[in-house]
Amino acid sequence: MLVHGYNGTAEEMASLAEALRAPRRTVVAVRLPERGTVSFDASADALATALAGATGRIDLVGYSLGGLVIRTLLARSPRTAARVGVVVTLATPYGGVQLSPGPGERCTGANACGQLRPGSAALRGLAAAPLPGRWIALHSADDALVTPTRAVLDGGINVTVDDGCPAANLGHLEMRDSRLVREFVAAALAGSTPDTALRRACAASGLR
Repeated sequence: MLVHGYNGTAEEMASLAEALRAPRRTVVAVRLPERGTVSFDASADALATALAGATGRIDLVGYSLGGLVIRTLLARSPRTAARVGVVVTLATPYGGVQLSPGPGERCTGANACGQLRPGSAALRGLAAAPLPGRWIALHSADDALVTPTRAVLDGGINVTVDDGCPAANLGHLEMRDSRLVREFVAAALAGSTPDTALRRACAASGLR
C-alpha cells in the first residue's frame, strides 16, 4: 500500500507502484481525502478503508506526510499493526516541517498543516507510539524541505541516501519520483538490508 504526501494525489505514486508490482504482490496507492490536507486521523481513516479487503502480510510505503498517516493508523489499530511486515518511509518529517497555508487557509491542530508543525501535539503523540514491523526511514541531505534532522525516526532504521550514493542529489520531490528511490524500495521490500538496497539502487541508477 502506497500513501502519498501533503497536498498530493494517488496518481503521483504511479511510477513507484509500477516498479513494485510483481507476481503475487498487489500494489495499491491510496487516495487521501482533500489531498491529505485534513487531519492525520481523517487520512488514517482512508488508509484503513483501503486496507479493509487486504489479506496476509501488509507492507506499507509512505512519502512525506504519508509516513505519518501510516504511523497514525498503526498506533490506533493493533489488529492492523500485527499484520505489518515492512514499512518504508520516504522523506517523512517525523520532527515536523513548517508549511505555509494556502489562500484563506489556517494551520491548526485540526488539520495536517498545523499537525505537521515541529513540536505539535500530534507529532508528540506519534513519537511515543510503538513501531510495529520493520521500519526503514529514507531521507536525503539535499532535501531542503524535510532535512535529515527532521526525517530521523527514533527506533527505526534510518538511511541517508547520500551516505551510500553521494552523487544522488535528491530533493524532496525526487524522494518520490527518482529511479534510485524506486529501486531502493523494491529491494527493501524484497528483504535486502537497507545498506545493500541502497548500493544496488545507486548502481542501477547509474550513479556509481
